[in-house]
Amino acid sequence: ELKTGKKREGIYFGLFKMVSKASRAVGLAISGYALTWAGYQPAIQEQANEVQKNLSILFGPVVGIFFTLAAFVFWFTPWSNKVHERVNRLLHIKKSKQLPLILHSEGSV
Repeated sequence: ELKTGKKREGIYFGLFKMVSKASRAVGLAISGYALTWAGYQPAIQEQANEVQKNLSILFGPVVGIFFTLAAFVFWFTPWSNKVHERVNRLLHIKKSKQLPLILHSEGSV
C-alpha cells in the first residue's frame, strides 16, 4: 500500500491460506512416506525395535534440524518492529496529507 497506494491485504490473505493448505498436504504426504521408510506397519500393535529407532531419529534430530533451519530464515528476515512502525508512520502521513511518497533512491522505504 505504501508504494502503490492499493490495498492488497485480501490477496495476501488468500495466498497465505492457499499456501498454508498446500504445505499441510505436502507435510502429511511426507509424513506418510517417512512412516513407510521407518518400517511402520499400522496392523501391528507392537512395532519392531528397528522401527522405534527409525521413528526416534526421524522425529528427534531430523525435526530439530528443520526447526533450526526455520529459525535461521526468520533470524535473517529484514522485517522488524522498527521497520513496521516506520511503514505505518509513513502510511499515516501519506493518508493524512494525500501527498506522493518520496522513496529512497533504491526504491525501498
